[in-house]
Order: sequence, then structure tokens, then C-alpha cells
Amino acid sequence: MFIFYDFETSSRELLGQILTYAFIVTDLNLNIQTELCGHIRLNKTQLPEIDAILTNKIDVLNLQQHGDLEYIAAEKIHKFLSKIINENGRCELVGFNSNSFDLAFLRNLLIKYGLNPYFMGKLGNKDILHYTQSIAFNFPDNYPWTLQTKDNRSYYSFKLEDTCKSFNIINQDQSHDAKEDVLITISLVKTLQSEFNTLLTNFNAICLPENLTPMSISKQKTRHFPNKNETAQKFTNTYWLTINKIKNAYLLFNLSKFKENNTNTISFIDNIRYINPNKHFLHLQNSSLTEQKDWTEIIKDISENNLFKELSKNPEHYFDLIKKDWDIEYQITELGFAHIDTLKTISTKLIKDPQNYLNQLSELIKSRKTTKDNYLIQLFNRNYLNTHPNPKIEHLHKYLIPRYITGELYRDWDNFTSLPQNYERLEYLTKKNEDTTEKDSLIMLSLKKYYDHFIKENELSDYCK
Repeated sequence: MFIFYDFETSSRELLGQILTYAFIVTDLNLNIQTELCGHIRLNKTQLPEIDAILTNKIDVLNLQQHGDLEYIAAEKIHKFLSKIINENGRCELVGFNSNSFDLAFLRNLLIKYGLNPYFMGKLGNKDILHYTQSIAFNFPDNYPWTLQTKDNRSYYSFKLEDTCKSFNIINQDQSHDAKEDVLITISLVKTLQSEFNTLLTNFNAICLPENLTPMSISKQKTRHFPNKNETAQKFTNTYWLTINKIKNAYLLFNLSKFKENNTNTISFIDNIRYINPNKHFLHLQNSSLTEQKDWTEIIKDISENNLFKELSKNPEHYFDLIKKDWDIEYQITELGFAHIDTLKTISTKLIKDPQNYLNQLSELIKSRKTTKDNYLIQLFNRNYLNTHPNPKIEHLHKYLIPRYITGELYRDWDNFTSLPQNYERLEYLTKKNEDTTEKDSLIMLSLKKYYDHFIKENELSDYCK
């Protein structure tokens, strides 16, 4: 069975939350069997990003009236997925660009309320973006490419909206309604299967040469992202050097990227990629003898690097090297399997008896021994902020100020916009101006009212002056 899904979220950052969701189950012939759709009200700690709401057109005040509490939605979704898997065996979770976006939001939603998102390995992942690109690269003369231009750069687009328009599946702008996006994704799959005789059931995101061994040079057709005024190509070849195998996954070195940036503008490890077979897209082909000769000198330099030598012997050391000092919600899988069940137990107890929070917290602090225990406490504290009927303002400020005022919680400060900056922009967007449509003005007015309530409720006025 396929479980097609899509989310609309309050942010592109994983600190945000799912606002609307749609899961539509089909058989392998894409006949719809059942569905689960819903709305999730904003948590007490959530301020939606302006651009997210401008995209999904969600009226946040209406959402607050009719949406489920987040932990209730998490339970509904987990119960629904469990039921489908129990009735049908292994299923495939299917979305468009889902493996790099929706999947992470789903795992965050479930794990932070103590619900295991892995379903004993019975829930696989297929990304229709990968499926579409594979067809385009294999049938370049028949695929209806869409050329777009932005900032003086022309490129071939694989956005869902552009792709569906190119196949005449839609003739207007994408609605960004979760259910409608799922339905057009299903229509896209039907069209691709019909026109290119390539079944989704047969699509494997990972295809490797049989003779792939350490130090093998392989190539992959990938998207071309041209520089300014450079002619866009339908695809280009990216060359990879195999470092080693990690169980059923591979550690590869991006030769093309290394050559392009061979001026020390990026660190050596940034050229290395771990391929997760249940998430990534990698179709490799053997390179020719001529191509291999072209890389001889570069590979000689790479192979003399101490880090490369170490990873060739011990590829799992790669995971030690890429550990990040990020907020837990950016890397929620670091919590570990054992702690998911524990989080479920303590969060359920907290929701039933919120006044016992301090006693629970004290017990957790006394028993902590590892970094994972610290992550458990962090997630428990956030559940307290979001589910307690009246969390203390000093506790809220410990989270809200680094999240919305200073930006310390964000992994990428360059893209952080503070609450005062967002509020100033909101004031502009709620007024009649040439940059905002009437519909968007109303959506922004609803968002501004939510911001006003949020600021007052959480005593943040002094930070917004």
C-alpha cells in the first residue's frame, strides 16, 4: 500500500510545527482506499513565520478555534499509520520532496510525544521528486522540461507546481492545501506511469553498479544549477569516489564538488556524503576508463588526506565528525529509541497531572547520566510549556527569548528574523499596498492579531520596543 502525505507548516525550520496534514492511502494501482486529514492548532510557543502563512494562506485564528491540540493530532496520526500497517503489512510513505522536508516534521511530531515513527521497519519512504527526476534524466527527449529564470539564472524546475503544469494536471497556481497537494501528487504519479511506462512500485531510489568497491569512480545524472548568465542544462554528471560501505549504506566523496571548490572555501568533510537507502536518491553508473584517467591526479591528492585514510578504514567515524551542537528539534533522532518510550510515559503523566511537573522534572534531573538524558529533559520541558494550562512566565521566557528575540536556538543565524522585525513587516502587510493582495492582507491581519495576543500573553512587549 502507498500512504501519500503532505503537510503545511508554520516554518521551514524544524523548530516550527505542522499546521495541516493529509494522509491518503492507495493500493498499488493508485486507487484511493481511505484518508486522514486534519488541522493542528498552534502551540503556546509557536509564532508562525510570515512567509509560511503567505504561502499556505492559513487563517491562524480560525486554526486556533478548530484545530486539534498537537499531542492529540500526534496520537491520531500514529494510530492511523499503525492501523494501515497492521492491516496491510509493509507500506510506503509517499510525498513530493517529502524525504527532505515532510518526513523530518513527521518524525519530530511523533517522537516529541513519545511515539515511535519507525513502525518496526515496516514503513518505507518514496519521494516523488526523486521518481520524477529519475524519469526526466532517463527520458530527456520526451520529458516536458520547465525552464524558469530567477536572479538572472535560468534553470530547469522540478517544483510540484511547475511539474504538474507541464503535464497539464493543473492549469493554475498550486493551492498549498495539504489534501489538494496530495491529490495532484497522485495524479502526477498516474501520468508518469502512463506516459513513461515506469511503475512507482518498481522505482528504487538507490541503484548502484554491482562492482562498486572502495576507490571506485562512479557518475550520477544530477540537476544543473547554472551560474549567472550560464546556459542551463537539463542535467549534468556528478562524479563520486566510493570511500567505504556502512552496513547497507555507502560513504562517498563528491569529486565534482571538490574540484569546483578546490580553493579551501569549504572543508574537506563537506565533500563527503552518507547515503541513507531509505531517504536519499542515488543512481550511479560506472565511469569510463577515459573519465577515470581524468580524475587520477585529484584522487591521488584526496587519498593522501589523513581524514580520507581514516574513513577508508573506519567509515562509521564519519558520524562522530558530523555531530552538531544544534537544538534537539533539529536532530530529534539523537534522543534514541529507548528514550522514546520513556518520553511517552512521562509526557502522558504530565498531561494528566500538569501540577506535578516540578516533581517529575526533579526526578529526571536526579537520574540523568548521559547526553540523551539531557535531550529527554529538554523535550519534556517543551511538552510542559505547550500542554500545561498555565506554565510559569519565567519558564516560557527561557524558550521564547532564544527562539524569537536573540535567535540562539536556530542552527542558521543568517536566516533568523527577530520578533520585532517580523512585527514591523506584519504592520506593513496588513495595510493596503502594492505588494499585498486583499486576500493576503486579511490573512496577515489574522496573523497580526495572533502576534498581538502572543506578545501580551507571554509578556514580551518590552522585547518588542
